[in-house]
Amino acid sequence: MIAFKLYRVGRWCYERGIPIVPKSAYYLIRLLYHSIIPMSVEIGEGTSLSMGLVLHERCRIGKNVVIAHQVTVGGQSGRYAVPVIEDNCYIGPGAKVLGPIRIGEGSLVGANAVVINDVPPRSVVAGVPARVIRSDVNIKEAYSVEELPNSHQ
Repeated sequence: MIAFKLYRVGRWCYERGIPIVPKSAYYLIRLLYHSIIPMSVEIGEGTSLSMGLVLHERCRIGKNVVIAHQVTVGGQSGRYAVPVIEDNCYIGPGAKVLGPIRIGEGSLVGANAVVINDVPPRSVVAGVPARVIRSDVNIKEAYSVEELPNSHQ
């Protein structure tokens, strides 16, 4: 996605103190992709972002994370710490990840879930507020093409 390439260019310039490019990249992403992605956000390699995101300026996102559309990753009033999303996670459409929490490696957050507590590694959470509905899962194996109904090969 071009938004992610704009972020990478802006982040590279932000880290080196080049003044105009990070602001320009931020506003282009905001205008073209309806997403708020500050250049101070740490996003790992292989991460996939969608449209309509709102990311807190201090949040950290690991490698190979998939974030669907209309997701908010933000803080809570009165608390300095913000979310950390570890490697190989999937954040479903419309999910809200709020507060000083950690989404464990290999976890899946369901659509429209509101996550306000830590998520253990390799778990599936859903609901408002989000609760663990499955533990010790491998999200890559859980949703293979062979298991999907009406899949044509």
